[in-house]
Amino acid sequence: MTAPNPPSTAAAREARHFDQLVGETGDFNPLTAHAWSTLARRFAEAVPGDEPLRLLDVGCGTGHSRQIYAARCRSYFGLDVSLVSLQVARRRIRVPGGETAGGWLRGDAFRLPLADSSLDAVAFSSVVYADALGVGDQNPLRLGSFHTSHMWRP
Repeated sequence: MTAPNPPSTAAAREARHFDQLVGETGDFNPLTAHAWSTLARRFAEAVPGDEPLRLLDVGCGTGHSRQIYAARCRSYFGLDVSLVSLQVARRRIRVPGGETAGGWLRGDAFRLPLADSSLDAVAFSSVVYADALGVGDQNPLRLGSFHTSHMWRP
């Protein structure tokens, strides 16, 4: 996990909320198993092909959303504002292959801690902020609460 990236003010409030929630409960899983499998199916439909992706999962929380993308990733980076959530994700799920194959990053979608052109896809799996972030201008595929924009480059 990289050094903390100071989040924006709104993100800082959200980080405090989830730090407290996950600190008290030990985890946060916003969806049922059926919902996760539905999102995985929709991701496969929205981003067809077999080519392994370098993917950023914005709002990864405690890592449950990784199950949507793991089979298609050569590099998976989970990004969240909550340091406590990322600590839980890191304990629960080892991202194989070292730092070049991915990892858990602290930050918000306004200041991505990755180099330009370092990703093939950016996904918002259980986050409803895509329109507020201006991603709507990039014509993302909207699938219920699932947002993805294949080849959207930060």
